[in-house]
Amino acid sequence: MATQAQIEELFEKMAEERTALLAALEDIDEEQAEVQPPEGEGEEGWSVKEQLTHLAGMDRSYRQWVIRALAEDRPDTSDGNTPNVPLDVPQEEAHSADIPTLVAQMNAERAETLELARGIDAEQYERTAFVPAFGELT
Repeated sequence: MATQAQIEELFEKMAEERTALLAALEDIDEEQAEVQPPEGEGEEGWSVKEQLTHLAGMDRSYRQWVIRALAEDRPDTSDGNTPNVPLDVPQEEAHSADIPTLVAQMNAERAETLELARGIDAEQYERTAFVPAFGELT
């Protein structure tokens, strides 16, 4: 079972990483944020704006996986029963929004994720869900 110290460490790490990401974004202008690395494939070829929408979307997806894991024993999220609620600015439209809008969307999604995570009891952190792209997640 996860200890309270481990849970707090998780929240601290999430906050540190988000702070570092936001600091890195301070020096990026709108034009730079739309550059897609020509040598990149898949995620490595995404622009900064596309990455921001991806992070927002992953928070949203993760919450749905957690909700299922709390309600079911090891759900398989590929079964079509996991809601897929689109973002206000989805990845395909990332370049139509400015950086502050995308950061606000990303931060709002993270706030909801943190709210959900803070409401989970320590023993519930051991619950799992199967996500085809990642395997077994806790």
